[in-house]
Amino acid sequence: MASYYQRGRRSSHLLAIFCFIWIVNFAAFVIISGFIGGDAFSGHVLDGHYYLKSHGKLTEVSRWVFIYSLCHAGFTIASFVLYFAVAIFWRLFILKKRSPQGMN
Repeated sequence: MASYYQRGRRSSHLLAIFCFIWIVNFAAFVIISGFIGGDAFSGHVLDGHYYLKSHGKLTEVSRWVFIYSLCHAGFTIASFVLYFAVAIFWRLFILKKRSPQGMN
């Protein structure tokens, strides 16, 4: 059976991996948004035309690019919130359960 220290160590590795995945996803979102002209959260749909927005500039795109941008932006925001919720949970519950005797 794993000690508290070993469980905390494994969970800290998982947290680091999740953080790395989030950073890579966020970087991909920023780079792709730059290439396609913005993101759908800032853009809008008007009379069947789909627009992405970045720094006040609108770029018309196809419906599928707009949907992709909307999904990627939503996933990026959701994963950011999830990462911080897990990090807070880890800090409050996992670290507190670590036994000083188990660290030897």
